[in-house]
Amino acid sequence: ARVLGSSVNGAALSSQNGGVSLEMEQDCTAVIQARTERGSVRTELPEGAVSGTLQRKAFDGTVGNGENRARITMETLNGDISIARSSS
Repeated sequence: ARVLGSSVNGAALSSQNGGVSLEMEQDCTAVIQARTERGSVRTELPEGAVSGTLQRKAFDGTVGNGENRARITMETLNGDISIARSSS
């Protein structure tokens, strides 16, 4: 997904043979579950913006602290997962 805004309630992003990327607007808050079998999970989020557990192949956590949190699942078999905030 290119940009996820605060009006989005949820999303399920998946791939078998490729990466999955999520770029969220600054005001978006989300509960995220991300998993990869043969890749890695990374976030490009500022310290303090994320709570939860980030491991090499998984992330279970919350981004932001708003009340209306989107529920996001991200899965890939053969690829990396990237989670970031948009720059605008």
